[in-house]
Amino acid sequence: MNPTTISPAQTKEQFWRQRLAEQAASGLSITRWCRKYRYAYSLYYYWKHTLAKRDETIIAATRAKAADSRSEQCVPFAQVVIDPSIPPSAIHSTTNGTAIEIVLSASCVVRVGAGFDAHDLTRVLDVLEARTC
Repeated sequence: MNPTTISPAQTKEQFWRQRLAEQAASGLSITRWCRKYRYAYSLYYYWKHTLAKRDETIIAATRAKAADSRSEQCVPFAQVVIDPSIPPSAIHSTTNGTAIEIVLSASCVVRVGAGFDAHDLTRVLDVLEARTC
């Protein structure tokens, strides 16, 4: 196929992607390749720049979509700090040996003892999440 012929099935983008690949595979400099196939340097560089920008946009959109997808699937992690000033006996003194302290900020702490109602705790956390502590 003559490098300057665009078949009806090809778009300009497909045509120029193929030309850029041919130039890269040829081992010729862009200048020599353009001379050999009689392309204007400005046209070659225009398409090289245009296609690179399109590819960057597609990559950025794909990454953003993947990040959105990951954020929907991920469970957030919370920092757990064991306070050394609380004796282990105080922690295990609850009925089933579990106690939870959730520190939302310096002035907002939620302490949950054993036997808590998960539904009530969820409602409390929803309310706290909706406001700034």
